[in-house]
Amino acid sequence: MSLGQQTVSGVAWTTVQRFVTLFLAFVANLVLARLLSPDDFGCIALLMVFISLSQIFVDGGFGAALIQKKEPTQADYSTIFYWNLLLALGLYFLLFFCAPVIARYYEIPILKDILRVQGLIIILDSFGLVHKNNLRKTLQFKKISLIVLGANFIAVVVAITMAYNGFGVWCLVAQQLLISGMTTALFWIFNRWKPSLVFSKQSFKELFGFGGFILLSNMIVTFTNEVQSLIMGKLYTARDVGLYSQARKFESIMSGTPSTVVNQVTFPVFSKFQNDIPQLTNILRRITKVMAFVVFPAMILVILIAKPAIVLMLTDKWVDCVPFFQILCIGGMAEALGDINYNAVAAIGKSRVLFRWTCIKSVLGILLIVGGSFFGVRGIIWAVTIRFYLVFLIHASLAAHYLNFNIFTQLKDLFEIALVSAAAGALAYIVSTKLFMSLNMYYLAGIQIVIYAVAYFLLAYVFSKPMFGEVKYIIGMFKKR
Repeated sequence: MSLGQQTVSGVAWTTVQRFVTLFLAFVANLVLARLLSPDDFGCIALLMVFISLSQIFVDGGFGAALIQKKEPTQADYSTIFYWNLLLALGLYFLLFFCAPVIARYYEIPILKDILRVQGLIIILDSFGLVHKNNLRKTLQFKKISLIVLGANFIAVVVAITMAYNGFGVWCLVAQQLLISGMTTALFWIFNRWKPSLVFSKQSFKELFGFGGFILLSNMIVTFTNEVQSLIMGKLYTARDVGLYSQARKFESIMSGTPSTVVNQVTFPVFSKFQNDIPQLTNILRRITKVMAFVVFPAMILVILIAKPAIVLMLTDKWVDCVPFFQILCIGGMAEALGDINYNAVAAIGKSRVLFRWTCIKSVLGILLIVGGSFFGVRGIIWAVTIRFYLVFLIHASLAAHYLNFNIFTQLKDLFEIALVSAAAGALAYIVSTKLFMSLNMYYLAGIQIVIYAVAYFLLAYVFSKPMFGEVKYIIGMFKKR
């Protein structure tokens, strides 16, 4: 199979994985949100900063290093496997003994027991990281997708069953543990790679030269992404954090679905073209434009229908997260595009540069969030939104410098799509509220969807007609598969 065919197959299977996983998570969330309270979701969200940082630390950037290296050896894979496992054990015991301190910080006693159980995810994940990256390196995305889908399906069934039987917040913990445990077990069953009894200092040193900066960058980014939960958890209530986490979860479905699909495939593909900058830049531009063409109108539409959608899916007890969701969707348009430029620059080996800029953008992001905290929960959420745009501009500037992808060309491409999306949204809102305001919110939302869809495609056809050719080309590639 050629690289082009592998790329198309990878995108196809990763897309299937992402959408089916999201569907399972979406269904589970609808059921669990009706059975559990915002406080239950808030408890899990408060601890994710510690779990997420530990998971990033265990991977250590070595996964990216193994993918970026053209021909990693058995010694390379084995060395990283043992390092991941040793580090995971150390971090778990650190969290275990720090759990009481963390519970006292938030003044929520149950967090101690939750963290000690939830922390086992770190150890479970460490057993499967090398297997997963081995499959990604060889572009075996079909196998990864089937494994992830199987694990998620089992976890969702168990979590919903536990929720119906009154286990409360523990059903959310069980869901995460089962996803990690089942995924790792299936990686071992269906990936024939096995570690050798070897730990090579040379391999470790060589891979850490690239992966070390990716590790530090990812840790800083993860901390910046989760710092708002630390601040909100201390200044406000678990309910506020739960409302925010639910809003963020729904926004991530819109911005994260296409970006996750593309990002999983683009880094290994970009790495194949690390010595052909013009071709890499061409692929980067096309992917960025198509992503915007999909994400921008989706974000504007869900901002329009946010209230009826959330009330219908989650009931009235979650209505207070509607404005949080709408603000985050504004930022989601930038968030969905930011990592594409990052992956392209990382693919040519500029990990040190990315690390330096990650430090800068993270400091600025934290300052924004701290400043936003003086204006309440919404102030923090607006700060998060502004940070998404700041990150995108920094990544686009780096792509302009190292890949000759002119930032003004990229912004012009995106501005045209954003303008069409916003104009269609304004038209749908004005027409629907002027003519159909007396209808209940569900009927009104349905009318807004129809008006928006018609307006967007008409405006896009008139002002961004070449984009239809790009989309048709990509659809054609999938049909050939």
